[in-house]
Amino acid sequence: ESLIYSAELFSRAKREREEYETLTKQCQEEFGKCSNEYSRADQKLKFTLDALAGFENKPLPENEIGDDFAGRRKIAADSVKTLKLKNTELEKTARQMERLSDRVSDMLVSYECSESVHEIALSDDPEKQYSSIRTEVLRSEEKYNEKKDVLGTSLHDIVHSYDGIVMHEITEKLTAVRAMLFDLSIKGDRLFTVSESISTMIESLEKENKRIETDLREIENDFNDIVNQCMIQGRRMYTDLCKIAASSRVQIIKEKPQIQMFKFDLPEEKAISEEQSKLSISTEIEYGSNELKDLIRDGAEDRVIRKKAKAVVGSEKLLHKYICQDTVAVKVYKVEQNSSRSVYKRWEDTLVQNSGGEKFVVFFSLVLTLMNYTRSVTGFADKNASSVLILDNPFGKITSEHLLKPVFEIAKRYNVQLICFSDINKSDVINCFECVIKLVIKKQSLSEQEIMTHEGNDVIEHGYYKITNGQLSLF
Repeated sequence: ESLIYSAELFSRAKREREEYETLTKQCQEEFGKCSNEYSRADQKLKFTLDALAGFENKPLPENEIGDDFAGRRKIAADSVKTLKLKNTELEKTARQMERLSDRVSDMLVSYECSESVHEIALSDDPEKQYSSIRTEVLRSEEKYNEKKDVLGTSLHDIVHSYDGIVMHEITEKLTAVRAMLFDLSIKGDRLFTVSESISTMIESLEKENKRIETDLREIENDFNDIVNQCMIQGRRMYTDLCKIAASSRVQIIKEKPQIQMFKFDLPEEKAISEEQSKLSISTEIEYGSNELKDLIRDGAEDRVIRKKAKAVVGSEKLLHKYICQDTVAVKVYKVEQNSSRSVYKRWEDTLVQNSGGEKFVVFFSLVLTLMNYTRSVTGFADKNASSVLILDNPFGKITSEHLLKPVFEIAKRYNVQLICFSDINKSDVINCFECVIKLVIKKQSLSEQEIMTHEGNDVIEHGYYKITNGQLSLF
């Protein structure tokens, strides 16, 4: 009931049946032909066997074989002889080739892996050919060993030279590569293994080198920034010293040009080469950086490292490098009573050779010059600005008019009000002040207390100071 008729399947089955019937017919025809041939071959075999049986399996007599039997036999004998000789030579050659093969194997035993570079045809004289090839192989092996030793030595020198300078991983890899050259336990192509290791290391180093190059560019930029900042500081020191020296001019002698109280042995601005100054500062910073690196590597204390760093970029050092001078001589003007004898003297000579009053003039002018400079750099410089300097007994060693005049001219030059405490009554000193107040200590009547008051000036306000345990400090 579940069977379904299909016309298409019926047609295809019918065609296949016809094809199989045709094929069956062809096979039957072929089988008939083969049967006939088999019958003929079988009859021929029986005839041949019957013919051989008649001779009882023995060769025919010579007179029944055919014409010229002796000649054909001689030719056959000569051929056999020739073949035997050739066979002997071939056996000899074979033994020779076996020995040669053993020698080649012995020569190649040290090469755990070999690769065919080009084919070699066997020559007529294999022994000579082997000797020539062996010589070339030995020469190549000698060159290989020489190059291997050179490479090993070069790697050893590189590791020794850069050990502690470059990253430890790099020197370790180079040491491992060098060990591969002489490691006999490596199987296969040792040079290929070494080459692969070097290629891998080169790729790693190239990546690391790019990173280092980036770091070096940043370090170089930072170094150049430091050099530029140091150049600015060195130039500022030079400019400020020139300003300090120029601002120390005062009118000491009437109707004469102003006298510059200080002089610094500095080169002219146009004589300073910015390029040379930058090179000098750059060299000093580089040298100082190496010293700092050595201190850090040796584990020096932070205090020592900071002190060294300050010395490297200190203003004094930068000034010397900017002007390319190791020292800057300072000269001061020595005031003499006879102005024609007034001269400039070195600072060192002034401290030793000048009198106490003359040294006071030098120190006083230096203090006021630096005060004026400080006000100018801090933004307080103004032509109407003034300041007060209180001195305790400054005239102990300076009472001569030719020394007092420069002191007050300098104070006037910098608009400084001097308030001086002194017990000197000499007119040369008193006449230098527009206002002189004489203080005296008097006992109060009917009391043990004392008061400090003044004489000859009624416009100032009175002040009372009670003395209990010694003199009070004003500051």
